[in-house]
Amino acid sequence: MEFSYNEYYKILFIASLFIFLLVVILLIINSIVFFVKNKQQKERKFVSYILSILVCIFLFSIAYFPMKHGIHLVGEKEGDKIESIGKITGFEKTYGNNKYVYNGENTFAYYILIDGEKYYIMCADELNIGDEVTFEYLPKSRIILSIYVK
Repeated sequence: MEFSYNEYYKILFIASLFIFLLVVILLIINSIVFFVKNKQQKERKFVSYILSILVCIFLFSIAYFPMKHGIHLVGEKEGDKIESIGKITGFEKTYGNNKYVYNGENTFAYYILIDGEKYYIMCADELNIGDEVTFEYLPKSRIILSIYVK
């Protein structure tokens, strides 16, 4: 299985950065409206202000988990990949924006444990616990670019 570096970059960095910037803009607009423009109606606007803060926190949490991998993609290139061999010991679900297109179908990312080390993988549909695998990954972000069962 081979995965697209550009697909990872698009979801983990660009989409997460867009959501993060949207959150910052919403917080600035809401703060200006609440603290500056509505001096007389602060009591009535307080509830809507708190709700908008909660929406911003929710959006930030959606962007945070992918961004912690994606931020490394700014300095990592596809040529930085490292090849390794190991045994799959488990899978964990990911959080946030983790929907990809793999082989023309929608798929969801996982954390895959190989010899106890956690890696991020776009699609793990064809893999099972106990499989001996050869894989290539990016060292900083721990993103798997290709994986093959021996």
